[in-house]
Amino acid sequence: MRFNFADTPYKSPEEFKKMVLDHVRNNLEIICNENEIITIHEDGFVKLGHETNVIFKVSGIPKEIHSIFLKNTSFKNIYKSKSALGILKNGFEKNHFILNPNNNHQVRVFVEENTFVLEKEASTASLFSNIYFYVAFIALLIFLVVLLFHTNFKRNRISYST
Repeated sequence: MRFNFADTPYKSPEEFKKMVLDHVRNNLEIICNENEIITIHEDGFVKLGHETNVIFKVSGIPKEIHSIFLKNTSFKNIYKSKSALGILKNGFEKNHFILNPNNNHQVRVFVEENTFVLEKEASTASLFSNIYFYVAFIALLIFLVVLLFHTNFKRNRISYST
């Protein structure tokens, strides 16, 4: 809060909590099913401490959820900051996901049976599969060049006898 509101002093714990709520709400994005933006209401609850808890009322959650994207950059300027996303839905397993600098403080989860699962890093998977493809291609190319060179060398070899 010091980093983002250095020029905005607060006079009471209630003013500070309102600043926290505004800051988190302005840095929080939730999208369901790829295109249904969830509205985060202004009223909320803040419990300050070593582990700060912030709770908001939200609206616009669809009855059927296939995926959830959540981005929380509220704490991105804090060294090694982490935040946890807990998803509670009737009939689903309880699960939580960690947002940190490694995942740009964002997660995308999908529904599989009665649980939310983290999206596999598609870009990482395709990068690795591309790397394997290129390594195999280069190895094949080297093999063909060596075979061609060896065949031409045998064909053009001159034998000398004394």
